Amino acid sequence: MCAPGAGNLEFSDLSNQGGSPFPEQFDLTLLTTVKGIQEPFKIDIPVKKIEDYMTLQPNVSREYENIRFTVEKIKLTPITTNITTQMVLTDNSKFTLSPLAMSVGVDMFDDQGNKLNLINGNGWNATDGSVQTMDLRYHPFEAVPKTITLKPYVRLYEENQMGVYQLDENNEPKIQYIPELEVTLPIN
Repeated sequence: MCAPGAGNLEFSDLSNQGGSPFPEQFDLTLLTTVKGIQEPFKIDIPVKKIEDYMTLQPNVSREYENIRFTVEKIKLTPITTNITTQMVLTDNSKFTLSPLAMSVGVDMFDDQGNKLNLINGNGWNATDGSVQTMDLRYHPFEAVPKTITLKPYVRLYEENQMGVYQLDENNEPKIQYIPELEVTLPIN
């Protein structure tokens, strides 16, 4: 969450998408313009890889209708909780043509039922459009939980208005969990 007028800036090496990982340590220079200041504002930030993290590679899959949902990797750090998932349309249809598959999201819960807030994420098709890999970043857990539960869901559309979500009382898209795709993983 950001205060009004503030923002978060995130950098990703896209190593889960075939990109090169960042080096262990480097200097990041940020140049930006600030309203009312003529010269660009420059910030030099030393960046160092943190060692305080836990990585799980469960490769656990669930299937529902024509969707196979796989949890490939979970990384718990003091800054974020990251998950890499893969969805395969088992009937070889394309994500761009599947309203259900295009509107799938994932909520993450600890063993006490506390839901982590999604920071952001990105996804890409690794094949001809029937496989989608997603990297999602959530706020960190307050403490390492005994289990993590991932609950895939679909956003609900207005009837006969594809692309227009049904909204709840907070003007957020309504969702419907897909229990058949739910995954609970022990953390050792």
